[in-house]
Amino acid sequence: MIKLDKGVMSKVADSVKRGLKEAIAYADGKSNKKKFRVHGAKKIDVKAIRLQRQFFVIKREPRAVQKALHSV
Repeated sequence: MIKLDKGVMSKVADSVKRGLKEAIAYADGKSNKKKFRVHGAKKIDVKAIRLQRQFFVIKREPRAVQKALHSV
């Protein structure tokens, strides 16, 4: 376990708090938008994500999948 002194934790907490305030101001349109860059996915392929998850379940729990298929 990593131990941090209160001074370090206070600096981290202050930084997080400041970041949250900046994000809220940006979302509310109250900040200079030229100061910030917003990063995000252009397109999310939900179908592909779901398919990956299904294959993960099949790989991880093949007996449960076989049992479910036999009960249909």
